[in-house]
Amino acid sequence: MKIKRGDVFWVSFDASIGGEIKKKRPAVVVSTDKANPYLNRVVLIPFSSKISRIYPSEARISFQDKESTAMADQIRTISKRRLISKIGSLPLEEMEKIENKIKLFLELI
Repeated sequence: MKIKRGDVFWVSFDASIGGEIKKKRPAVVVSTDKANPYLNRVVLIPFSSKISRIYPSEARISFQDKESTAMADQIRTISKRRLISKIGSLPLEEMEKIENKIKLFLELI
């Protein structure tokens, strides 16, 4: 399976501990395309359907006509075996929102 930055997958995040993200949910690949073909893992930002409260490290995004929260504070490196199926790809404008929140969360700006 070819995996590219910006691709959105259904991902199994179980088993989790404490405040870690859990259950099957969509997530976007944020790891570089220079590494994605060669590694057995990818870096993802999970989505949540809860949009009523957005924290500073979260971005409100639109994907397939649905509003979601992209949670940069839940950034995860996972095995590609956790990827269930590809849903689609995020437009550049939505990826930029997420990238800005990653930079903010990791104090890269």
